[in-house]
Amino acid sequence: TTSLLAAGGIGTLIAACGGSSDSSSSASTPSASTSSSSAAGAASSSPGAQIQQIIDTAITAEALAVTYLSAVIKKAPGTPVAKFVDVLKAANAEEYDHYKALMGLGAKPIATKFWAPDAFFGPHLSGVFPTLEVAETLFVNAYLIAITAFAKAGKADLARYASEISGVEAQQDRKSVV
Repeated sequence: TTSLLAAGGIGTLIAACGGSSDSSSSASTPSASTSSSSAAGAASSSPGAQIQQIIDTAITAEALAVTYLSAVIKKAPGTPVAKFVDVLKAANAEEYDHYKALMGLGAKPIATKFWAPDAFFGPHLSGVFPTLEVAETLFVNAYLIAITAFAKAGKADLARYASEISGVEAQQDRKSVV
C-alpha cells in the first residue's frame, strides 16, 4: 500500500511510546547522518531510558516526514499535487520545526536518511494525500501515547511539547484531507 513507509516509520514511534501497533527517490534531513542503533527495538527498563527512546523515535519519525514531504515537493511540478505545493511546504516547515524542537530537548535521531521507490508516491503522486492522512493520524496517536508516558514519568515539560506537536499534527491531518 502507499502508506507502508509512513506507517512503518510512525509505527516505530508508537511502539517506542508503549502502544501496539535509478528510478528511486532518496532525501535526507539537513544533518544527513545515520546511526546503526535501533532504539525502537531495544527494551528499556528505566524511565529515563524509556523517555530517551520515545524522543529519539519521535525525532526519527519527524525526519522521515521531512524527507517524504521534501521529495513530494520536488516531484510535484506537472502533477495534480502541484497546486498544493504551498500547503506541502508549510507542512514540511512544521515537521522540520518539530525536528528542531526535539533536537533541542536532547533527542538523537535513529536515522536521518530514508529511501522510497518512485512507486511509493503513486502515479502522478496519487498516493501522497492518502499517505499523509494515515501518517498524520498515526503521529497524533503516537504523541498522545507519549504525553501519557511523559506525565507518568513526571516530565511535564516533555508532555507539554508533545501536546503542542500533537495539536499541529492534528491540524495538518485536516489540511491533507481538504
